[in-house]
Amino acid sequence: MKVAILSDQAGPAQAVKRDLEVLKHLVIDVFDTPEGARKWLRTEGGGLTIVLMDHMADDPSETLQSLKDSNGSILAVLPPGFSISASEMLIAGASEVCRSDTHPAVLRNRVGILVDLLETRNTLAHERDNRIDHAILDPLSGCMNRRAFLDRLNAEIARVRRRGDTLCLAIMDVDHLRDVNATHGHAQGDTVLGAVGGRCRSALREMDFAGRLGGTEFALCLPEVDLQGGGQVLERLRRGLSTLAFPSPRGQLTITVSIGLTTLAEEDEDAVGPINRADRALLSAKDKGGDRLERG
Repeated sequence: MKVAILSDQAGPAQAVKRDLEVLKHLVIDVFDTPEGARKWLRTEGGGLTIVLMDHMADDPSETLQSLKDSNGSILAVLPPGFSISASEMLIAGASEVCRSDTHPAVLRNRVGILVDLLETRNTLAHERDNRIDHAILDPLSGCMNRRAFLDRLNAEIARVRRRGDTLCLAIMDVDHLRDVNATHGHAQGDTVLGAVGGRCRSALREMDFAGRLGGTEFALCLPEVDLQGGGQVLERLRRGLSTLAFPSPRGQLTITVSIGLTTLAEEDEDAVGPINRADRALLSAKDKGGDRLERG
């Protein structure tokens, strides 16, 4: 856990640092500006900031507010007779308040409690994020699962409709994956699906998204792109997937994919129409031997 000590005078800050170094598993550093402390904490996902208020600005609320996005807690250390009360400091954004003339053991205890609370909060947040990932991600490919993709697609269609934009939707199928499973084993087939999912995610922009619909089928949504632009992106993806190579006891394995691509039509109010057109285009690509992109 990181602890930033913020003061514009090095002497008192270094004294606090020495007092806290008996606590294990803390990485402690001293800063003379809120910006430096905030940047340092954010690189590791947050931590505790100890602000020595007797050496900071007359208006401490500005200092505390500037630290709020450091994703951590703030301990305000007030000198005796400080003009602003502890309750006002808490309202301004401090998580805890203590006096600068308190015994070092008391300060260490306060810091230890705040660090424990931060670590618990981070653990709970990590567990929450894992639950969310399990709810929306396909574990094999790392892309969205079918339900999450369709929910996101319907929301994206509504958004681009409001803005008067368009989007491209593609359905992609890995050619002859059943033969791969039969010849090389299902574990090898799972490896192929994982690699295809990873390549899809890396090939897309931040606003684009991909999902695994089930079996060997993937879907990709490219907002604010017309049919020509979407075709160029997906052709690059198709060619890139054909360069993947998978070593196996039966020799090196390569794959191809077939893609059906469509764009949002004027009458489309939800995902049903685009999915049906992309699916028909995919069937056309399959009928023509696969390893190709068809527009529909």
